[in-house]
Amino acid sequence: MQRLRPCSCSGGRSSAAAAFPARPPSIITPRQRAPAPPPLAAADGAAAASPRRRRSVRARSAAEEAPSGPAAQQRPPASNDADGDDSDPTRLSDLRARLSLAVRDEDYAAAALLRDALSKAGSDARLALADANAAFYAAFASGDAPRMARVWADGDHVQVVHPGAPPIAGRKAVDASWRAILSGVRPGAFRISAEDVRVVIAGGGVGVVSCVEVVEADDGRGRTVATNVFERVEMPGGPPGGAWRMTLHHGSPMALGRR
Repeated sequence: MQRLRPCSCSGGRSSAAAAFPARPPSIITPRQRAPAPPPLAAADGAAAASPRRRRSVRARSAAEEAPSGPAAQQRPPASNDADGDDSDPTRLSDLRARLSLAVRDEDYAAAALLRDALSKAGSDARLALADANAAFYAAFASGDAPRMARVWADGDHVQVVHPGAPPIAGRKAVDASWRAILSGVRPGAFRISAEDVRVVIAGGGVGVVSCVEVVEADDGRGRTVATNVFERVEMPGGPPGGAWRMTLHHGSPMALGRR
């Protein structure tokens, strides 16, 4: 039997293996290496470690959805919040109560709508009260006694305290005092304005305005600290909820040189 001689290739490898030697791993160029995967595990771990953050995201998402729950069932349509008597003090109290209920029930969408309605209603009430205060000073500057009479409410509780004078109570007595003051005033004889005006809705249909009256005439300039109290009065053809009418004007002289 004829013996087979071993292959002459070095190391006993085949000729094909010798012709195409394997490239050592150490000389693989960086361009040929596969890119490293992004560190997703760290981000997932951070998200898993922040359940509070996930809850806040869910809360924001819930605020964008339609409201549900007890607070939403008691809330009228959004159009009702924008219409009607936005400056009614009883409505302001109702809005505050419903807002507390929505916050308690974590009804974020209803709470957001109620906050907007409450802000609008409060702003409208203060604007209406500031307008009534401006009407008082416009009547004062006009020297028109009937115009001044339209600013005031009716009743024995109405009072005025003119600077340096004792209190005057009752609608008839108040009107008489203004007629005496304005009888010798010609229109445009002086200018009166209000500075440092502070408007407060006290609730229960009562509003308070404090300010500094500045009176300018040909013969000088004077300043008076004033507190004006108003109440809501139902009037035929008037705004829903009533119009602001004055119940008290208290003027105190201001020391010279002080602002």
